[in-house]
Amino acid sequence: MFGSTDAWQNLSKEYKRFKNVQMRDLFEKDDKRASKYTLELGDLTYDYSKNRFDEKVLKALLKLAEESGIEQKRNEMFEGKKINFTETRAVLSSIKLFNSSKSKRPCSSTRINST
Repeated sequence: MFGSTDAWQNLSKEYKRFKNVQMRDLFEKDDKRASKYTLELGDLTYDYSKNRFDEKVLKALLKLAEESGIEQKRNEMFEGKKINFTETRAVLSSIKLFNSSKSKRPCSSTRINST
């Protein structure tokens, strides 16, 4: 499925362009990288700045997710629809999280601001 999409082909090109990039070069090139790619949610801090990617790679990943229908599948998961096709059932862990959470959706999508 993925290998035939335009988004996958573009991501493959980005991989080839980026596979030899060094982490220290990314931080030298962008002195705001750490703050730009760190999320804080309450007591939880997720720092993904120490992963090898740049804006072009990120855009290619987001395009692949969009073309693959990830957002729709996430919504279906939280609605309790049968998306676990190997076991022909709903994904029960997400329903448990959804029902035990005070918020409507414990893991709503977060858009990343591209510069």
